[in-house]
Amino acid sequence: MIGSNGLLSKNNMRETKINNDNVLEVSGGQVINLCGDNVEQIMAQCLEDNSDLVVAWVTKNKKISPSIEKYQFDRSRVLFISGEEESKWAAFSVLNEECFPVVVIEGGDWSDADLRRIARLSFFGKTRTFLLTKAPLIGKWIHRSIYFGSHSAEKKLNSFMEVAG
Repeated sequence: MIGSNGLLSKNNMRETKINNDNVLEVSGGQVINLCGDNVEQIMAQCLEDNSDLVVAWVTKNKKISPSIEKYQFDRSRVLFISGEEESKWAAFSVLNEECFPVVVIEGGDWSDADLRRIARLSFFGKTRTFLLTKAPLIGKWIHRSIYFGSHSAEKKLNSFMEVAG
């Protein structure tokens, strides 16, 4: 397990589950939707708590959001990719290359076909893929959607609620 406040576990679990320490254990090949306000901060906190993770973070923004700059994660272990108008293409490319064990995809308007492609690429690449959205993505291609309410990011880490799984 990685940290008591983290979202990831190194354990190669066969299924996604939330353990007694409120840690979401995610095995490779799964797509997890973190939704609600400030999910970028929640993921940044996760990276800070799990400094050994190597991550690709795909975003439409040209710069790292100021709200996540305050977190002290090792930026040399995170590749930020500004996909701008081509963020879907960037996300699919990163997943297709299978170079990163964890891929974070911020925002996006995902069709069922897009989600199926993300799930397929994640499965074959054994990638832990996190889709960060405002509203829950519910569908058969999402292993779990977790909604974070309007409390602080630190409180959210310890009290998330399963929306769909």
